[in-house]
Amino acid sequence: MNAIDPIFAPLQFICAGTQECVLAIITETSGPGFRRAGAMMAIASNGEVSGSLSSGCIEADIAQQARIALANGLPKTARYGAGSPFIDLRLPCGGAIEVLLIPRPDQSVLRAALAGIDRRVPQALDVHKADGAMTLRESPSIQNGADIFRLKLEPKLAFRIFGGGAETLHFAALAASLDFDLSVYTPEPDVAARLAAQGISAVLLKSPDNPPVLQIDRWTAAILFFHDHDWEPPILHRLLASDAFYIGAQGSHLARLARDAVLAQIGVSIAQIARIKGPIGLIPATRDPRSLAVSVLAEILALAQAGDA
Repeated sequence: MNAIDPIFAPLQFICAGTQECVLAIITETSGPGFRRAGAMMAIASNGEVSGSLSSGCIEADIAQQARIALANGLPKTARYGAGSPFIDLRLPCGGAIEVLLIPRPDQSVLRAALAGIDRRVPQALDVHKADGAMTLRESPSIQNGADIFRLKLEPKLAFRIFGGGAETLHFAALAASLDFDLSVYTPEPDVAARLAAQGISAVLLKSPDNPPVLQIDRWTAAILFFHDHDWEPPILHRLLASDAFYIGAQGSHLARLARDAVLAQIGVSIAQIARIKGPIGLIPATRDPRSLAVSVLAEILALAQAGDA
């Protein structure tokens, strides 16, 4: 199975374990909060847990509510924070959340959901609050109601990195350390070797005129870290035909102008060229590869967050 976003780890925990479990889902939030609606936590009958719904202030009570739900076999809703009957349990952030606890969730549905996530297929999981029944739909739209909470299941953020030098090494190491879905393409054998020593595989690029054939979806960010800008136009031409939500290329404003001119000469439209970020990153004109890696990752995560809002 491919790497799956840690938000879905509770589903894997339920499907992989031998203990009876309760799935707890935040279904409503108001005011500031630690987690958003859709955050999940799994609680096993032996006390093991996966995931969290707060900074640690309510997890013990959620485990207690889970034991009650397992005992009577019925879903239940618990509210924490403003308007909660648990006056001794306060959320430090000052907001409020509602948590739906589902005893013995349908593992066959959860396995099908995980399989879809692994295939990078967007889905929606309808959870019926009254009886805990679940229906998996190939629709990521959110249409919650009084009786149903619709959980959006989307593929994990993926990075496709092209280039060489210290910039590629540092960005790939940073993304890998955070467990993102990652692929690296480089024309430099020494870069590939150094990445392999860190457990990161890389594909060697042979020629600018023969870019790799890629399958890229709208949850993918593509970044180019080339000092030899001749590599860029063929790769960008192919990337611009994809649904990638972020396409960025390292280089100064002058490098961007030259790159844009070449892309226009090979028939790329002005609208498509405008999709390319460059210079990249939130820190202007940084020359340190480590700072650039953090700067670019922060820019991509900010755009991903905005698109998910």
